[in-house]
Amino acid sequence: MALMNLLIVESPTKAKKIEKFIGPGWLVTASAGHIRDLPENEMGVCAPDFLPEYVVLPDKAKTVAWLRKLVKDAGTVYLGTDLDREGEAIAWHLLQTLKPKNYWRVTFNEITKKAILDAIKSPREIDINRVKAQETRRVLDRIFGYYVSPWLTKIAGIGRSLSSGRVQSSALLLIVLRERAIRDHVQIEHYRLDVKFHMNLSGAPSGPSNTWTASWEYVPLFKMLEQEPPAHFTDKAFIDRLAMAIQQQRGFTVQKVATRKTYRKPPPPFTTSTLQQAASSRLKMNPDETMKLAQSLFDSGAITYHRTDSLNLSDEALTTVRHFLTSTGQAIPASPNTWESKESAQEAHEAIRPSDIEMRQFGDDPNAPAAQLYLLIWMRTVASQMNPATYDSTKAVLLSDVALKGHQQPFLAKGRVLIDPGWLALTKGDETEEEATAQDNESTAPLPALVDGQRLTALLPSVETQKTQPPARLSLAGLVKEMERLGIGRPATYAATQAVLEKRGYMEVKARMIYATALGEAVADVLRDYFSFIELNFTRQMEDGLDQIAAGKAGYKAVVSYQYNILQSELASASSAGSPQAFVDMRADLIPCPVCTDGVFIRRKGGTGHFYSCSRYPECNAVAPEAKVKRGAPHSPDLDRLKTGNEPKVEVVLSEQNCPKCDKHKLALRDGTRGPFWGCTGFKSRPACKAIVQDLDGIPDIDNWVEKPKQGRRSARGAGL
Repeated sequence: MALMNLLIVESPTKAKKIEKFIGPGWLVTASAGHIRDLPENEMGVCAPDFLPEYVVLPDKAKTVAWLRKLVKDAGTVYLGTDLDREGEAIAWHLLQTLKPKNYWRVTFNEITKKAILDAIKSPREIDINRVKAQETRRVLDRIFGYYVSPWLTKIAGIGRSLSSGRVQSSALLLIVLRERAIRDHVQIEHYRLDVKFHMNLSGAPSGPSNTWTASWEYVPLFKMLEQEPPAHFTDKAFIDRLAMAIQQQRGFTVQKVATRKTYRKPPPPFTTSTLQQAASSRLKMNPDETMKLAQSLFDSGAITYHRTDSLNLSDEALTTVRHFLTSTGQAIPASPNTWESKESAQEAHEAIRPSDIEMRQFGDDPNAPAAQLYLLIWMRTVASQMNPATYDSTKAVLLSDVALKGHQQPFLAKGRVLIDPGWLALTKGDETEEEATAQDNESTAPLPALVDGQRLTALLPSVETQKTQPPARLSLAGLVKEMERLGIGRPATYAATQAVLEKRGYMEVKARMIYATALGEAVADVLRDYFSFIELNFTRQMEDGLDQIAAGKAGYKAVVSYQYNILQSELASASSAGSPQAFVDMRADLIPCPVCTDGVFIRRKGGTGHFYSCSRYPECNAVAPEAKVKRGAPHSPDLDRLKTGNEPKVEVVLSEQNCPKCDKHKLALRDGTRGPFWGCTGFKSRPACKAIVQDLDGIPDIDNWVEKPKQGRRSARGAGL
């Protein structure tokens, strides 16, 4: 009896799909991701050799036992984990743990019968260089986290665990720098001079929609005066005088007019990053949701592998898409549209596309999130191989009869008219923010037929007041775009990084926009003071190093040793520096727990919004909802609704009035050896307030409170010795 062939993939859903068409003599099963990792509660790797100590994950013990049984009965084991470095590492861990007699590594970019059978016909061995690249990344992440996170938690002294990491800390710095750029922006008022003309050049009356506009070009004036042109024109008095002169002398001459064909090429097929950005803009999905849905689409065989930074389709896919377009009567370019990928792109596989371009809908419900994401991918894939949109774009330079120092003042008018929609006939609106901005800078308003030397009469001029705007706040999609641009992390890490930063309380998301928290700013400041791994170019350089390892041009130990030695030197300097000022300032604003008085109230995010709980949880389970405050006001707990566990708080009674000494914190009713009294809940704040107020029939006797004078210290041996 012939032994069966065993194919191990990562996803159970994928295994069921493959099993339907792989044929007899095969068993397909899943590892459900990683089966081994570094130990959870210890370092797992030590200098100077840095040999990782891997252990089977506790929740994968049964899976490993089952796989070992299957491997024992198999003739050949095919390791069909994902295509990326992580998938290569999972295959290697399966090989090391299961120890099959015969094995092959197979990879496939899509879950189709042809792709699976082609992969089985072209097996290979595990690429150990790619495994070493993944191992380097994993070990360095463990080293950074294992050494820096405990130090950060200790030095912060705020009663909660803090974390740092190679990717998350750089992403945090990016968020904090943008937050401060917005906060520190100084608004500058500047001005633009516009003149309008009738679309009907005969001057017949026409409505506002039948006019076109030209704007004053101030740069030539500064060049004539041999001065550096400013970024914005800010001289209100000057531009008002110029407008007044034009109002009295409204004649213009067309100096030069030029019309040419311009083209808007379709955007490329989706990468992981651009899919997350477009899904956020079009479908209002956060990156984490997008990745989960994309994973389900891939596992079900609907799309190709969704973790990719390639902008191009395979030759076979290009042929299929172009044939689909011609069969449906669409015009296509003479040759396929292709794009040049960024230098950092690994391009191990093609861009994201449907496995079957003939399938326009996924599932039975077109409104289901997975179906909407699939349609977005389908439309982008098809559009990428269509003709560009074609425009007639016109630029006209007009000279005013008003002259300054003998020079007639130039005005510029732009217009654009769509001639052939090309790919826009299929889709518009799934662009990333960057793509849309790049294409929409030109005015789409048409200009009339103009000729050089033509005389025109303007309508009344107008001075438009404008104000400089701060940098745009990062959205979830915008953070993905910036991380990709700066080389921070890889496509597969973007969503997880955002989730970690939000969970740690380093950032908040309001109406899909990102706000750095005070804690996030403090952590970024402290890490930047002492450690190089937070800098924006560090992760890019390290990713380059990982690429070198994957290509066999660098070694694991050399890269890990180098980074380890730098970190140890920086950590030694940080440990001897004392408490950073950023954390000193933060501790001054902390709210002591009004129940146990030993912990502090920490702002956390729950399923229904934010709340506050004691940092000593579970020893103290005090909790309070967040108070409702005006927009822009600081967050605070609603101590009137304080609870312990599921029961309303009855042990601690808070005063209605603030403390008479600090006027910042409430008073809490306490039981003392001489009876009840009221103590300030800010006794652990910085500066501490230790005011004590006598009890008067269940309320603090604030009217009769007198601050006790400070007493000098006496020697521990007694005053008379």
